[in-house]
Amino acid sequence: MIATALSYGKLLAIAALIIADARVPAGEGPEWFDWMRTNKLSSVLITFFACNAIEQQLLATGAFEVSLNGHDVFSKLQSGRLPSLEEMVSFVNMAKRYESQ
Repeated sequence: MIATALSYGKLLAIAALIIADARVPAGEGPEWFDWMRTNKLSSVLITFFACNAIEQQLLATGAFEVSLNGHDVFSKLQSGRLPSLEEMVSFVNMAKRYESQ
C-alpha cells in the first residue's frame, strides 16, 4: 500500500518537475526546487532511484507464496525455505490439471 503510493508519488514528482518551467516562474519556488529545475536530468534520476530503493525496502518481506485457485500451496514464511525444483514442477503440473478440469 505505502509502496504503491510512493510509486505514484514518484511519477507525479517527475511529471511535475518536467512541467515546472511552464507553471512556476523561475525564482518563485523554494531554493531546492530551483536547483532541481536547473538540473532536471540529475533530479529525475535521483528521484527515480531513491524512490525505487525505498519501494524495494518496503516490499522486501522475504515472502515466496504459491497459491492455486485461492488456496495456498507453498509458503516460504511458514516453511522457512524456498521450494525445490521438483516442488515447483509439481505446482505447475497441479495448475495444468486444474485448468483442464
